[in-house]
Amino acid sequence: IAGGAAVRDTKDRAAGYFTTTGEQWSAFVAAIKGGTFDA
Repeated sequence: IAGGAAVRDTKDRAAGYFTTTGEQWSAFVAAIKGGTFDA
């Protein structure tokens, strides 16, 4: 995602959202795909 991403909890929309740069979002997705957060 070149421009970044805005992320929110769809179950608690009043909680607001956070934004990331495209680089941060890509790193996060890569970490998920690589199993970094697996228990």
